[in-house]
Amino acid sequence: MDNLDVRDALFQAYLLQEGVLNHEEFEAIHSEVTGPSKAKTFLSMLSYKTEDQFDKFLDALDNTGQGWIRDHITGRKGYLARVLNY
Repeated sequence: MDNLDVRDALFQAYLLQEGVLNHEEFEAIHSEVTGPSKAKTFLSMLSYKTEDQFDKFLDALDNTGQGWIRDHITGRKGYLARVLNY
């Protein structure tokens, strides 16, 4: 949770555009003061989302340079492991 950067503008824009977050949820996240509290609020909301919305969240991680978090969540091998065939 501490490593998830929900403050990233591209991450937020993607989640809004793809319907993972609505504007009310977006504002609730922004009302939090610290990065960890923003992440905690977001992850709480994410737990109520559909499987499709969760998949879009995972895509947002890849699209914003946080793919290593997706790898950790899903057990997907990271880029280097795939290249070196681990």
